Amino acid sequence: MRSGIVARATMMMSILIGTIGGPLASVPVAQAVTDTTNDSSTATQTIEAAASSQVFSDDAATSNGTDSTTATTTADSASSTSASSESDSTASTAASSTVSSASSASTTSTTKATKDAAADDESNIASSTIGSVPWYINSAGELHLEAGDFGTGLTVYQGSNASPWTASWVTNYASQIKKVVFDGEVTVSSNTSLKNLFTGLTSLTSIENLNLLKTDNATSLEAMFSGDTALTTVDFTQNNFSSITNMSNMFLNCKSLTALPTSNWQVGNVTDFSSMFASCSKLTSLALGSWNVSQATTMLSMFNGCTSLTTIGATNDWQTGKVENFGSMFRACTSLTTIALANWDVRQVTTMYSMFYGSTGLTSLPVDSWQTDSLTNTGSMFTNAKSLTTLNIKNFKMGKVTSMAAMFQGCTGLTTLDIGGWDVSKAESLANMFSGCSGLTSLDINSWSTSQVNTLSNAFYGVGLTTLDLSSWDVSKVTVFTNAFATSKIKQLNLSGWQTTAGKTMNAIFNTMPNLADLDISNFSTASATTYVNMFGSDKNLAHVKLGSKFVFKDSTMALPTPSTTAPYTGKWQYGTDGPTYTAAELASDYDGATMAGDYYWAKQGTVNVEYVDEAGNELAATTTINGAIGDKYTTEAKSFEGYQLKATPANASGTYTDTPITVTYEYVGQLVLTGAPTTLDFGTHTISAENETYDLAAQDTPLEVKDTHASGSSWVLSAQLTSSFVGNTTGKALAASLYYQDSAGQQTPITSTGFTPIITHTTTSTDQVNVSKDWIGSGEGLKLSVPAGSARNDSYSATIEWNLADTVPNE
Repeated sequence: MRSGIVARATMMMSILIGTIGGPLASVPVAQAVTDTTNDSSTATQTIEAAASSQVFSDDAATSNGTDSTTATTTADSASSTSASSESDSTASTAASSTVSSASSASTTSTTKATKDAAADDESNIASSTIGSVPWYINSAGELHLEAGDFGTGLTVYQGSNASPWTASWVTNYASQIKKVVFDGEVTVSSNTSLKNLFTGLTSLTSIENLNLLKTDNATSLEAMFSGDTALTTVDFTQNNFSSITNMSNMFLNCKSLTALPTSNWQVGNVTDFSSMFASCSKLTSLALGSWNVSQATTMLSMFNGCTSLTTIGATNDWQTGKVENFGSMFRACTSLTTIALANWDVRQVTTMYSMFYGSTGLTSLPVDSWQTDSLTNTGSMFTNAKSLTTLNIKNFKMGKVTSMAAMFQGCTGLTTLDIGGWDVSKAESLANMFSGCSGLTSLDINSWSTSQVNTLSNAFYGVGLTTLDLSSWDVSKVTVFTNAFATSKIKQLNLSGWQTTAGKTMNAIFNTMPNLADLDISNFSTASATTYVNMFGSDKNLAHVKLGSKFVFKDSTMALPTPSTTAPYTGKWQYGTDGPTYTAAELASDYDGATMAGDYYWAKQGTVNVEYVDEAGNELAATTTINGAIGDKYTTEAKSFEGYQLKATPANASGTYTDTPITVTYEYVGQLVLTGAPTTLDFGTHTISAENETYDLAAQDTPLEVKDTHASGSSWVLSAQLTSSFVGNTTGKALAASLYYQDSAGQQTPITSTGFTPIITHTTTSTDQVNVSKDWIGSGEGLKLSVPAGSARNDSYSATIEWNLADTVPNE
């Protein structure tokens, strides 16, 4: 047992002669002496009507990523109301022409007299002859064609009045024709082109006896029904197309056409199918599986804008070996989900520009075996094909392609593209190439040879990628970088190898990239840049940027973001981790690449967390945090806790702030403390007795209290001794009395002046304070004074007791 805390108290007792209740003697109070010893989108082109000679323009050669649309001229012909004299004149002309010829050629049951009467009807709108074919338009809007041969007289007007049913540039009957009727067999001999024959008849709904139009010698049906927006059905099932070479624009913008039987068409000599069904927005199906397209050289915009088309038939075995142009072929075919084209021979195809643009219903494209040896333009090829989730085009040969602009723009369903092995060495435009590919999570194209690329505008705009390594790209010829990575989800962007000396337009190149935290542009040059607004605009999480010797902050419009001011950040940029700090404005204005090139980070406050714990790690006080500039000195201090003693001062109690938080832990060991001890113990006032008496403690000025903050299970012992025996304050005579401690079980322990005697032993279960003397007043446990009979005198007696508190086992 180790010596412990010592405290003293004066004990008093008064003895009076007489009976109880007599006068009391005064009781002197002696002060106790205490001695304490601490322990440690898709644009659908809508063509209202087609001009006679205009077809879809193939903008596939362009490389700026801008979508081309086919332009046609609307023929809103103003209907002429013929004066009676004009009607008479026209009718007379019609009647005096080839009536007998028409009559002899007629294959209908109409009699000559009946037909003549109809042709001569004064109510007719117009009449004339083309070649030897008489025609008239009656008041019901029916264009009747009688038997004959078009010969060389088939007039095809150019410009807005493309209909041959126009007597002059001023008079146009196109909008008045509601129905076409072949009354006799009409042949084509000399002029083999039927181009624009019924173009722009915007009120035309049906055609009767089309089988009487003998197309055996015809070579062109170009724009034949172009712009006939009310036409609902056409029956060519009995016509011979074996000599036809051109069907371009044939049904262009026939937007009411719902039925078109085509399965038996003989198209083996057709070379031009461009825009044939373009904007036939109500067609739901076409049976083209049996077509022989072996002579076709262009299918440009063939089905462009067929928004209701769900199938074109079993076209998998089409012989497309001579086709050179597939541009916009299936553009805006929003109802197609798949196309049978796996076996197509595309080796001669040079352009696939916008081929599947806006075909939002396509879920698969079996093009993995295509050999694209001749391709030069794939711009917008898959733009807005939103339902595609996979696309196997890794074996495409791209070595001749100059434009890949917008190739995958808006393909939101794609998650990965395996195109890292492509040869893009001839590519000049990658504008919008992956723009809007919000589902894209993987793209490895760092090995691409991009030395000929001149524009990257919007190339990765809005992509879903979080990381992208393009450090090896050669961008030395790129002049336009506008929005190249804007709004994308990229967190880390390595452009360390980019030499941007030719860059002129850098507007918003990294604008609004909410996740961008790490950007390496250490070889960027902005010397040639003329536009650069919002280069870093709204990049609120950009916490590290590596700048190089050729980088110049042109002005504040580059919008270098202000770092966070939320702890531990200071709202400033810092060179390295312990270099000078700058506000965003200061860095933009002060940056000198020759002397300041390097890594810039959000400047952090150094943080020191100070903990105060006991031996078991229990918190004695809340953790305090102090902050300061990295590199500055810090100092911490210990605290005082009742019942605890500091074990040792931590080694890092003082030090230097770093870029990582520092924790300083002050550890305290428990103590055994006599927190309260009485200075006077009063055994009361009693009358002299002829008997042996034992007196209980009557009063104490302060409780005897102990607090032990050692670990649970430790123990302590309280001992006592008399340092002076009871002596009368008046007589100076000693009282032959004895003092002892009685525990709760009635066991008595004498307290003498020969040394400390243990009277209480206690095992610690908590750090709560223990009131040792709470039950000492009165009978029961506590201090007892035994006075022998006849030993007391009329006097007041005082003695001194001393307490010793000690632990019984080492507690530290």
